[in-house]
Amino acid sequence: MTALVEYGLLLVGLAIGGTVGWLVAKQSLAGQLIRAEERLRANEASTAGNEQRIRAEVENIALKIGEENSARFIELAQAKLENHNKKPPTNWTCESWRLPTS
Repeated sequence: MTALVEYGLLLVGLAIGGTVGWLVAKQSLAGQLIRAEERLRANEASTAGNEQRIRAEVENIALKIGEENSARFIELAQAKLENHNKKPPTNWTCESWRLPTS
């Protein structure tokens, strides 16, 4: 009879130990899961911030390039206009100024 009691106590001890181990493991995994979720949120926030910074940089670069192109175009147009105003037409004659008569 004592052997039966000893086996019973052994089984109860194993059941209690298994339950306690399972609860501790569950608690540990829950903590790891919470930390992993926090890291994921932090990474997402960092990614969103990086994306906004990159977008702003690209907009600044595009604006700068547009301004430079506009300035170059204006300089070219002014140079061409000045060059055109400096040279009198060489092939014009007094007759070319007359209105055609029908």
